[in-house]
Amino acid sequence: MVKIFSRNKVFRYAPFNQPKRYTICYISNMKQKQSKLFIYSVFHLNLAYSSIPENKLQDVVKQCYWPLLKIIEKTGAKIGIEATGYTLEKIQEIDPLWIFKLKKLIKEGKCEFVGSGYAQIIGPLIPSDVNAANLSIGNDVYELLLGRRPYVAFVNEQAYSASLVKHYLDAGYDTIMMEWNNPRKNHPEWKNEWQYYPQIVKDVRGRKINVLWNNSTAFQKFQRHVYGEINQKEYIEYLKLHIGKTNRFFPLYGSDTEVFDFRTGRYHNEASLVSNKEWRRIAVLFKKVANNQFLETMLPSEVIKYAEKNKNAFHVLTLESSEQPIPVKKREVYNITRWALAGRDSIGINTTCFEIYDNLKSSNTKDPSLWKELCFLWGSDFRTHIEAKKFKNCLRRLTVLLRISKALKSRKTCPRVIHKPSFAKASVKKISGYIIVNTPRVNITLNTQKGLSIDGLIFKKISPLPLIGVLQNGFYEEVTLAEDFFSGHTVVEIPMRPKITDLERVDEKCLKIKQEKNGAMVLSVIVKTGAGTIKKTVTVFADQDRVDLRHVFNFKDVYPASFRTAIMTINPEAFSLKDLYYGSHHGGVHKEIFPLASCTSIVCDLISHLISSRSAFGNTEGEFEIGDKEKSIIFKTDMGELAALPMMNFLKTNDRKQFFLRLLYSLGEYNETSLLEKQNNKSIQFSLSISGRNVLDTKKHLC
Repeated sequence: MVKIFSRNKVFRYAPFNQPKRYTICYISNMKQKQSKLFIYSVFHLNLAYSSIPENKLQDVVKQCYWPLLKIIEKTGAKIGIEATGYTLEKIQEIDPLWIFKLKKLIKEGKCEFVGSGYAQIIGPLIPSDVNAANLSIGNDVYELLLGRRPYVAFVNEQAYSASLVKHYLDAGYDTIMMEWNNPRKNHPEWKNEWQYYPQIVKDVRGRKINVLWNNSTAFQKFQRHVYGEINQKEYIEYLKLHIGKTNRFFPLYGSDTEVFDFRTGRYHNEASLVSNKEWRRIAVLFKKVANNQFLETMLPSEVIKYAEKNKNAFHVLTLESSEQPIPVKKREVYNITRWALAGRDSIGINTTCFEIYDNLKSSNTKDPSLWKELCFLWGSDFRTHIEAKKFKNCLRRLTVLLRISKALKSRKTCPRVIHKPSFAKASVKKISGYIIVNTPRVNITLNTQKGLSIDGLIFKKISPLPLIGVLQNGFYEEVTLAEDFFSGHTVVEIPMRPKITDLERVDEKCLKIKQEKNGAMVLSVIVKTGAGTIKKTVTVFADQDRVDLRHVFNFKDVYPASFRTAIMTINPEAFSLKDLYYGSHHGGVHKEIFPLASCTSIVCDLISHLISSRSAFGNTEGEFEIGDKEKSIIFKTDMGELAALPMMNFLKTNDRKQFFLRLLYSLGEYNETSLLEKQNNKSIQFSLSISGRNVLDTKKHLC
């Protein structure tokens, strides 16, 4: 057979003594060099790991951290290593030689250190000043122990908000590593090809930072291969599926290091440890990659450099969306409520952290040791599968820091607040099961047949229509919304038990009504429920567009539950869907605003019988807003009193009402980290301030 080449075609002609025939074969790579898949990894080191006892930390360094360095040294694989400042300090205590070895490998260019802050805190759930302090203190530790500050940051637990961009930039980072899978789900306009190249993300003020992708499917595939569930041939074939027409960059691994040749006992279904062969399997894999002409390892920062001129790289994206303002790694079960509202009293320790934060802010203290301790205590691992001794130690340190912060705050002389008397007239009427409070600025109707719930709330200078109230069965044409939707009430759902609500008839004879010196009308009553009593207090201000709610829960035999209160049904006839939005703080200085016109639905309901919620909002400044171009409602809570988080149910409807929208506050959720057993009887206090704002008047004032 004779071959004649013409560009990318091959003509095959038969010899003269055979019948004449020819075929044409297209060869795509005749002139073009075969493209490569450059793979990068970031191994996450964490000695604050929730379920690892302190007496096992030395074993972790020996069985997990040393093998990682040896693989880098012996195979030549380029690998990124990420650790918090706290983890580096603990390693320095346990085995200083490991730190020395890491520094040597970094200096030789065989390894890259990736930063994350002093503690593994969940940025979108933490106040702005604490986020800034965490990164700053972390950098100080990195410089002290490693002699350098990193430029690439690993987003803690892959829980991202746009507000974090400013903090990373201010700390000297130029690149963050964040998961691709979840943000991509809510951005169908993105090209799939973009997952193989670094991009750019921006914050609410337009500040930009590079983003290097992590991939939860990829790192779980890696783990399955290391555990022996996928053989090497299958795994290499999986990697080859990601080879494209041009060079691509792919995250081989971006997760825990302590899960190889060591078991934390965290999950009942975790892979069994048969023998210490997992790091050996990882070493063999990297050697195989080194000998493959189509695969090559690369340091995380090198990806930014080598992708510079690619047309698929460095597009400006927003990772957040109205449906998912705080993207988190892996599946929906892995959302921020696991660190905020579930676990072993997460809301309790978060409340104490917020109280300490408020005290430190009020005292204007600059003592770095206090801020460092607060960062440590806000670590995510104290809020999940926490080992008993670690949790006890956390509570002890919280108590000590709270006492110190209170002492510092008491030294500051706070200005005395003087309430001036108001001459605004206010009236109260009782009409067949309803109480109507009327002031020059507010009109509110409360239903005594339904636990003093809010039947209608009108801010007179903002809208003639009630902004919040009850929507009765039949208001919506859709059968899925065929029920009564109340406002200002509580719902508690405990697995395998009937739902508990406070929509009960109250005895009007027990209702107390009084007028304060500032003109505010105060109504209070005790409502009995299946779990205990709730003292409900409603304060209606005479000279402000404001109503305050205060609930004191005295419950018995409290179980982990979905515990939601101050459920507010928004009147769709009072707002324009076209301009409808919500806003909340997610770890930054500025409020993040999300439009709802392009959003189909937001659901906070349970995922399964083990996972009670899908999402929540950060609420790090205690203020949530719902509004349109003309008006808005501001909901304020004191996170230092109770670190409750707002949630939302939103649905576009096919009838003329256009949408269904409810805001609610969660005082607790349950998931696999919760302890399904009776807890001590306890009293919980929750306060919410509801105020109206005229957006047009605000704009005029700003002008």
